[in-house]
Amino acid sequence: MAKILHNGDWYEQLSTEALYEEEYERILSEHADSLFPTYRLVPFKKTVYSEMRAAKADFALVHKKYRDWWVVEAELGHHSFDRHVRPQIETLSGARYGENEARYLGSVAAEMDGERICSMVKGLQPRVLVIVNAPKADWARELSRYDALVTVLEVFRSSLNKYLYRLNGEQPPESTSQSSSCNVDMSRMLKLNCPGILPIQHGDKLMVLFRNGVTEWSRLDTMDAVYLTSAKPISFDRKARYTLVEMEDGSFTLHEEK
Repeated sequence: MAKILHNGDWYEQLSTEALYEEEYERILSEHADSLFPTYRLVPFKKTVYSEMRAAKADFALVHKKYRDWWVVEAELGHHSFDRHVRPQIETLSGARYGENEARYLGSVAAEMDGERICSMVKGLQPRVLVIVNAPKADWARELSRYDALVTVLEVFRSSLNKYLYRLNGEQPPESTSQSSSCNVDMSRMLKLNCPGILPIQHGDKLMVLFRNGVTEWSRLDTMDAVYLTSAKPISFDRKARYTLVEMEDGSFTLHEEK
């Protein structure tokens, strides 16, 4: 069993069965700001549904600037992969997330902006993050088919009942930059994949620097999507990729990559 020497004390690695799942979840909650500095970890004990099954995650990771979010499943390394872990992640990754989930997030995290949460949830569906207390390379390999990541947080304890933690595996990106890829929809509309970055609401206007000039756009919300509509027709290149970027001064630029 691995050990860590810290300030003259040895910390021994706890076996995967040494903690109850509730204890492991408490550890994640207490150290979330250090583990995921650009995100908020909030409870997400809400049942969601895929085409075949229902499942309930443990947490959600919400970007502090509402760029994106993740559904989080805390697991212990001795849990059965085929009987429990795989079916759970398959369901969570295939579920649909929308207005009900946005309201739930707003209810459990009153410090967050409810309107920005609703905008965020109208963007790309969340990916799934699995956090487990032992290295599981086979889990990471198998769960990649569901576009899920596996983070490893190992727990070490000293004879004085003090704790150390080792973070490994895959983690969500820590970038604080604000951007959203966009899909062209007709001659003057862009669908935002990360609409939570917008500081405006439905019907409000936004000035955007595009092709060396300032262009005027209006926000348009539908039930499950957010668009920016140009005041004038624009000759979009259907083969190009478009990204809306918030600059450091709060202005916005639309990048075009051919």
